[in-house]
Amino acid sequence: TQSTWGLSEMAKPHKKQFAVSRSHEETQQSVGPITTTKFYKIILYILWLGVALFSALLFAFVCYQLYALYLPYLWSKAANYPHRFPQYVYTVWGEDIRDLNSEHWGLLVVSFVCLYLSVRFALMEVPLSSMSTDAAKPKHD
Repeated sequence: TQSTWGLSEMAKPHKKQFAVSRSHEETQQSVGPITTTKFYKIILYILWLGVALFSALLFAFVCYQLYALYLPYLWSKAANYPHRFPQYVYTVWGEDIRDLNSEHWGLLVVSFVCLYLSVRFALMEVPLSSMSTDAAKPKHD
């Protein structure tokens, strides 16, 4: 049946394109175990260093923003005294800014989430440990 969007014909597989179809197990048996090359490991390590560098920069940025912007603002609100933001805030937002809005708090939350995800899922998997253990593994025939 023809759909209103005309996608039913596009969704049908073409016999020529999918004539040679193997299961995952058949592919693994014919190709053999997946091996990682030295080049792959070097690229992986370079990318890991990049993530580590940017995560450290993000951590420094978040600490500075907490020190210079967020914590003084919260303390002034709690003590109910007037607060003067750092000069860069007035340069970006103008002299009429009085409170931090959802954009400021959203940036802080997103920074914490990105920092957590990079540490939890990227930096905890150190590629050097896998490089040294690969040499101790027995080779498959």
